[in-house]
Amino acid sequence: MDDPDRGAVRQRTRALAELSELRTMLGRLPRDDPGYDELAVRKEIAAAEALNLGIAAVTVQRIGLFDDLEMRRVRGEAAEFRDYDADLAQEY
Repeated sequence: MDDPDRGAVRQRTRALAELSELRTMLGRLPRDDPGYDELAVRKEIAAAEALNLGIAAVTVQRIGLFDDLEMRRVRGEAAEFRDYDADLAQEY
């Protein structure tokens, strides 16, 4: 049987890898590329999910190369995800 801590570590590792990959892909695209905005949104969502997995905000900010304003937005999205999850948990 898997150790629950090991599973959490795997989730965090995958979340950081996804965030890093999205940052790299965005860095290779010009801002006027048709897919740029979608990747930017996916990067913010990945960052919010990483925060909700317990990864330190400073780590998420550095890996995602977010400025302070972007990090505020990411934190807000993370809070919205938590609220949504709490609402679902109450319903079921």
